[in-house]
Amino acid sequence: MGPKRAKLEELSDSSDCSKSNSNEEVMEEDNRYFLKSIDDKLSLILTAINDLSAAIAKIIILPLGKMTLSLT
Repeated sequence: MGPKRAKLEELSDSSDCSKSNSNEEVMEEDNRYFLKSIDDKLSLILTAINDLSAAIAKIIILPLGKMTLSLT
């Protein structure tokens, strides 16, 4: 094989490698965005659960506490 052919194959191999790295970087960025999106949604869900728990406590538990205080 001549030196020109070897050089062309070497360039081709490095081009494939850079394409592969580029694809991996894009996939990693997509994964980071996807995970961030899931994290944001889970945070909203947990905040809503927390708020609901506080509301339930105000509606149910506080009146029960007042009733037991008035019974004693």
